[in-house]
Amino acid sequence: MRQLVLIFLFIPLIGYSQKAEKYCKSGDEKSLSGNFNGAIADYDKAIKSDPKHIKAYKNRAVANFLIKDYNGAMEDYNKLIELNPMDGDAYYNRGVLKDKLKDSNGALADYHKSVELKTKYADGAYINIGAAKTKIEDYTGAIADFSKAIELNTKHAETYSNRGYSKFFLRDYAGAINDLNRGIELDSTDAKVYFYRGLSKCNQYDYKGGIIDYDKVIELTPQYPNVYNERALAKINIKEYSEATIDIAKAIEINPYDPNAYYRRGIVKQDLLDFSGSISDFTKSIEINSNNEYAYYYRGFSKEKLKDNTGAISDYTKVIEINPQYLQAYYRRGTLKSSIVKNNRLDYTAALDDFNKAIEINPLNSDAYPQRGNFLFVEGAGSFDEAMNDFNKAIELDPNNDLAFLTRGYLKTFRNQKESACLDFNKSLQRGNNRAKKLIIEHCE
Repeated sequence: MRQLVLIFLFIPLIGYSQKAEKYCKSGDEKSLSGNFNGAIADYDKAIKSDPKHIKAYKNRAVANFLIKDYNGAMEDYNKLIELNPMDGDAYYNRGVLKDKLKDSNGALADYHKSVELKTKYADGAYINIGAAKTKIEDYTGAIADFSKAIELNTKHAETYSNRGYSKFFLRDYAGAINDLNRGIELDSTDAKVYFYRGLSKCNQYDYKGGIIDYDKVIELTPQYPNVYNERALAKINIKEYSEATIDIAKAIEINPYDPNAYYRRGIVKQDLLDFSGSISDFTKSIEINSNNEYAYYYRGFSKEKLKDNTGAISDYTKVIEINPQYLQAYYRRGTLKSSIVKNNRLDYTAALDDFNKAIEINPLNSDAYPQRGNFLFVEGAGSFDEAMNDFNKAIELDPNNDLAFLTRGYLKTFRNQKESACLDFNKSLQRGNNRAKKLIIEHCE
C-alpha cells in the first residue's frame, strides 16, 4: 500500500505575512534535519500568525504523521480540506491516514474523492482502493483498480504485484505469473512477489519452477518459515522426500509452534509408509491447532493402515464435526463401519448413512457407489437391484473404476451371470486391480 506522501511543499509566498513565512521556513529546515517536534513548534507559530497558511498545515501534518501523532495530522488534513475543498492531494493523504487508523470506509471515500479531483497521486489512490478491496476479498474489483493505476503509471512494481496477488486468489495462475513477472522486472528485491509466483507455478504443477522461486525468497528472507513449508510441499510432489524433510525441520526450527510444518512432515512420513511417525506429527499439529480437519483426516488414514479402525473412525468423526461437507471422511468412515458391521448388526444404518451422505455431497464422485453397492448386497443391507444400480452408476461416472467392475462382477456371480461377470473381472484386471486374478481363476477358468 502507498504511504503518506512525505514531501515538504515549498510554495511561493503569496500574501502570507512575512512573520508566518519565517516560522514556516524554520519549520521546514528542522523537518529536513529530522527535528520534527521543533518543526511542529515552528509551524504552530506560523499558523498562529496566519491561520490560513496552507503550507504550514501541510507540512505540520507530515511532521505529526512522522512522530505518530495521527490525531494531530488528522486535524491538519481536515483544516486543509476546509480551507480548500478542491485539494485532491489533501484527500489522498487523509485517506492514507484513515487507513492507518483502520477507518477503511473513510479511507475509501477520501481516495475516491482524490481521484475525482484529479490528484497527482491518483495512481496511488487506485492502488489503495484496490488494496482495501482485497481486504474484503473483492479481488475482481481490486484488479480493476490496480489496472487503472497501471494506466496512470506503468513503472510501479507494487501495482503489478498487487494485481498478481488478486489474480492468484481468483485462481488465475497464468495471469498472476504474468503480473508478478513484471513486478520482479521493476523490483527484484521483494520476497513476497517471488513467494506468490512460486505458489502460482506450483498450482500449475510446475513444482521445479516453484522451488526456484522459493529458493529466491529464502535468499532474500531466510527466516520466513512458511516458504520452507511450501518448498517442502513442492518437493513432496516431485518425490524429493529427504529434501522436503530438511525444509520442514528448518520451518519448525524457526517456528516450533507452526501447525502446518508438523502437518506437512506427517504427509511426508505417510508417503514413506512411516504411519506411526506420521500419527505423531499429525497429533502435534492438532495440539497446536485443534481445528485442522486435514490433520485429523490423514491421522485417521494412518490409523487405518495400522489397523486401528476405532481410532480412525474417531478421527473421521472429528473431521465431520469440523467440516460436515468433507466427503472423503464420510466415505472412509462408512467403509470402516461396514467392515466391522458383522460384529454388530445394528451398525448397518450408521455405515449406510455415511455412504449416502458422501453421495449426497457429491453425486458425481464414483468412489462411494461401489462401496455402498457392495455393502447393500454382501452385508444384506439392501437388494440385488439396488446394489447393481450403484455399480452401474460408478462405471457410468468413471469407466476406469476398477473396483466398480470387480464388485459388479462379483455380484453377478450370485445370479449365475458367469459370462458377464468374467467380462467385468477382466476389465477390472486391465485397469490394474490384481485382486481380479483370483476371481478369474475361481469363476472363469
